[in-house]
This record gives sequence, C-alpha cells and structure tokens, in this order.
Amino acid sequence: SLGGGVAQCAAGCVPNRVARLVVVEALGWWSQESSAFPHTLATSVHATEARHRSDRIKSAPYASLEECAKRRAKMNLVGALPVDAASILVSRGAKEDPRGGFTWASDAELLIPSRFRLDEGSVQAYLSSIRSPMLLIFAQDGLFRRFSVFGSPFTPRWCLTTAAAYGIIYLAHAAAKLVGSKALDKVYGQMRPAFCFMVRWLRLQTSTTVMLAHGGHHPHLVRPEDVLQAMVGWVGAKGKIMSSIGRDPLLMKS
Repeated sequence: SLGGGVAQCAAGCVPNRVARLVVVEALGWWSQESSAFPHTLATSVHATEARHRSDRIKSAPYASLEECAKRRAKMNLVGALPVDAASILVSRGAKEDPRGGFTWASDAELLIPSRFRLDEGSVQAYLSSIRSPMLLIFAQDGLFRRFSVFGSPFTPRWCLTTAAAYGIIYLAHAAAKLVGSKALDKVYGQMRPAFCFMVRWLRLQTSTTVMLAHGGHHPHLVRPEDVLQAMVGWVGAKGKIMSSIGRDPLLMKS
C-alpha cells in the first residue's frame, strides 16, 4: 500500500539503485488536483489540533492482544481483515501499558490526513521512470475493488470502458460548471481516481500484474501462500508471463 508507493517512488527517482521490485496493493501515492491544496492543508492542521487535544485524555488500555486484534480488524478501512491476520499486525503494533493491558505502539500522527499531496502528473512521472522489472500483486476484493464496476481492474477491457466513461463524465462535469452547477461534482470525484490509476498502469513499462481472486487489502496476511507463489513464479520466470498462480488468479499484463 503506502509502503509500496514509497518503493515505487524510490525506483523511479533512483532507477539505477533498484534491481527488481515487488509491491502488494500499490500503484503510486494518492494524488490531488492542485486546486485542492488549501483545503487539504487546512483539514490536516485542524486534525492535528484535534489530535493534540485528545492526547491529553488517555483512553483505557485493551485487556489483551486478542482484544487489540479484534479492534484492529473492526477498524480496517479496505475490505475485511480476519482477526488472525490482524493479530500479526498487532504483534508489532501494540505495546504493554504501565496501567496494565495493551495500547497502540504506532505514531498517532499517522492518523492525521496528509498536509500535502503530489499532483497526478508528478506521480505518473516517477512511475513511468521505473526501469527495473516490477511485479504488481492485487486482489479482486482489495483496494481497487471499487473500480470494478467497469470489469476486472487493470485489464485492456477495463481500460477502454473506464476511459470512455471518464471522457463522458469529464465533458458533462465541465459543462455543468460553466452554468454554475455542482450536480456532477460527486460523480466526477468518484470517477477521476479510476481514470488516474488506469493511466498509471498503462504508463508502467516494465511491470507484470497478478490479480488474486481473494486476499483483500492484506493478501500477504490473508493469502500468504498465493502471494509467495506469485513472487517465486515471477522471480523464476525473470518477469515473464506465468500460466497460473495461486487460487484462480488472473494474470493481466506483462
């Protein structure tokens, strides 16, 4: 996810330092239109102030690591996360509390919205600069499942339908703005990310894509055997197309 985005940025900015790259559920950082910067910064500043106020009130610790895992699974933002998978995250993401029980060990600042995001052009620039072979592993029920209304993401057919739909919505939204209407703002806001990720995928020059049938946003925890098989097969084939991987995965691009 975000860590994969960092790895892709490094591979694009210093391509001579990266030999191969494997990322799970990642295709660059989230971007924003430049006009959204004032709102983004203000939102982050207000969230920071609210966080500092809440830090003065210490919440009660969890009775056990199991309770932490249940809470982490319930808080998962993308898809379902089984409690046993959440336990792996909790094992390094929780710490003993002096009062007894356990509290989160992660930096609370990570929950604050970003103060600044790159524009889409900058993200596409570093992605298109990647020169090392790269394996992209996604899950049908993962981060990009919301874009599956036009078919399975990161396939030629999905690209065609997404581009056509975005073109229509873009023109309609522009026309609505000319007459002062905000009726299509929400639809445009939902469609733009799908189009951006489509363009990012098409601009990658050295990638192989594997779409797993299951795994959610944490397939390395939920379906580790499928992720491992995809990685081993890709490394063994030196980045070439594999015939089949895991449990009915769909190989999309090489």
